[in-house]
Amino acid sequence: MKGVNNKGFTLIELLAAMVILGIILGIAVPRVLDALRDSRNREYVEDAKKLISLAEYKYRSDQNLYQVQDNESIIIRLDYFDNSEFDNAPNNKPYNKEKSYVRIIKLGTDYHYDVILLDSDGKGVVGKGRDQLFNLTPKQLVSANNNFDQPVHSSGIWVLTYKTHESFAAKEYYTKDGRVSY
Repeated sequence: MKGVNNKGFTLIELLAAMVILGIILGIAVPRVLDALRDSRNREYVEDAKKLISLAEYKYRSDQNLYQVQDNESIIIRLDYFDNSEFDNAPNNKPYNKEKSYVRIIKLGTDYHYDVILLDSDGKGVVGKGRDQLFNLTPKQLVSANNNFDQPVHSSGIWVLTYKTHESFAAKEYYTKDGRVSY
């Protein structure tokens, strides 16, 4: 037995090392994937916040826009803005410019902002107000497969009369060129 070389690993040692590596990968990979998903969700929420700020600025600075009265609402679709910042969603798919919008609601002296910002697959933020965007976690705000009918079917800005929290009646319609009765 003097000629036997004992410098290698035994089969049991190799199997034990593989099992340990498997356990480490089983724990690490899901956490890394969750971290990536959370990062993307935070980007969706940040884009939604930017869209609300952009809509608020556009609404307050453009004197040609209809100034909503109490219990009225104005919807500004994403395609109304000339902003390349909203070309691609965090998952590198284009934002759906027809189904993404900000709704500005005037109730008394307060303005409320709702946002829907979806990519081409229907994933994105559906937020009822600025408070939700700042108080809920991205995981609570971002959802996939948001396939719902939205009230805006043409490019531009819609002015709506507020009836109930989810019910509006179309009043006027704006294009980038001017106002059109509806």
